Amino acid sequence: MFNQLPNLKGSRYLLFATHPMLEVEEHFSQNGASYLTFYAFGDDLSTPIQPNGYSADYVNRVIQILEREATQPNLSELDHLLFEQARQVGKKISEEWLSKSRILPKLGQQQYFLPIPVALVAIIHASL
Repeated sequence: MFNQLPNLKGSRYLLFATHPMLEVEEHFSQNGASYLTFYAFGDDLSTPIQPNGYSADYVNRVIQILEREATQPNLSELDHLLFEQARQVGKKISEEWLSKSRILPKLGQQQYFLPIPVALVAIIHASL
């Protein structure tokens, strides 16, 4: 994966999220972001590597690569320890980034940032 998408180097987790209120998210509606994006996290789970997410084209490329990887015959079953670790990482991302960065409108203010998590993908092989 990193050979095909070098700007994801250092990523350990990809949090796919939808933005159902994209039109009113000021910083998103202007940069060509899509309703479905992802946020890449390295060792620091409090801040994504690319804070604005990725474009629809980039999301599509990543999903295609992940689909190819998932259908490889040498893909081993997910072990319980790795699954539990990913579950804990998901909780940390939710606590350290998602809950702190979510913006809902306040009286007299119409700012939104409302990513809704869809899937968390762990990058488990350094050779990807």
